[in-house]
Amino acid sequence: MRALDNQRGQLLLPILTVMFLFGLFWIAYVRWCQKIYWHMRMDMAADAVALSAAREEAAMLNTIGTYQYVENFFMQKGNIGGEDVGIMQVSLIPIFEAYNSGLSAIVQSYPAQVLNVARMVARANGSNHFPKPIPLPQHHLKAQQVMVAYFNGIQPAGKKLYRKAYFARDWWPRKEAPQPIHRTTWLVGHDDIWEKGKARLWLDVDPTNKIDNGGFPSTQAGGIDGLGIQCNFPQFNARLMTKYFGSFQFDSNNP
Repeated sequence: MRALDNQRGQLLLPILTVMFLFGLFWIAYVRWCQKIYWHMRMDMAADAVALSAAREEAAMLNTIGTYQYVENFFMQKGNIGGEDVGIMQVSLIPIFEAYNSGLSAIVQSYPAQVLNVARMVARANGSNHFPKPIPLPQHHLKAQQVMVAYFNGIQPAGKKLYRKAYFARDWWPRKEAPQPIHRTTWLVGHDDIWEKGKARLWLDVDPTNKIDNGGFPSTQAGGIDGLGIQCNFPQFNARLMTKYFGSFQFDSNNP
């Protein structure tokens, strides 16, 4: 009986050691699985944030372009000697200035609105950090001033300088129908795990069609191109950019 008890005592310690090591392995395995899970989830969240933010940018640029297109009905503009001049009937001043105020407000709120959309999408997908954009979302538009002469019928009725009468693109001013340069990398994280997503804007234009002039007028538009506020087809879209994982290339738009 004493020999049997002694054998049992000798087996207890190895069994407890094995159980302890198995417990450590199980804890490490669970932690590893959790880490992999959050990496995968943040990878998808980063793509969702990047695409949603880019779509918000596209929507805002389309709205800005639409406002400018409508302004053509109230103000007739041309470019003379490198300066924008326009004419407007006195009766149209209130409605023009209402649209112009709305236009300026949308442009001013551009970065904050895009960041807010990114924040909401990141939070909804499990992120507990504010998403980090590289670079900060920008509309890449420059305010253009126009000296407007007022008319009451055919009688002159004064003039006014509108410093933000419309906005022109700052990308590829000498090209027609250029694609936008809006590209942003978003970092999205949960605790100490961060992943990134990339998205860009895309303009639905036909490079062979002179009417499709980049969605926004050029800062160097003159002559015939300087007539009116060119936003003929402001149809901006968004799409994810290609990802690279080591030597493996993954295209989110073409899996």
